[in-house]
Amino acid sequence: MLEILSPETKRALIRNENMKKSGLTINIESIKSGLYRAIEMFLVTFYLFGAKAGTSIAFRDREAMDDFFESLHGQYSKTAYLASTIGRCG
Repeated sequence: MLEILSPETKRALIRNENMKKSGLTINIESIKSGLYRAIEMFLVTFYLFGAKAGTSIAFRDREAMDDFFESLHGQYSKTAYLASTIGRCG
């Protein structure tokens, strides 16, 4: 799953792991279809010190997004913690 990260996002994650102060924030936006309210997608965006880091990533369901964050946990422990503490937007 790490291959879907843009180079800028990977750099932001590595930089965040190597710094004492966490400047990385993660925004998860829930998007529901106008016609089919049961269809929900998730848009994940990474920000490093307020600046967008790379491209956003879209997931078709919550399970795929959760799998993505679990795969990040093996590489980036701070990121997994940040993802677990934020609420869902939307």
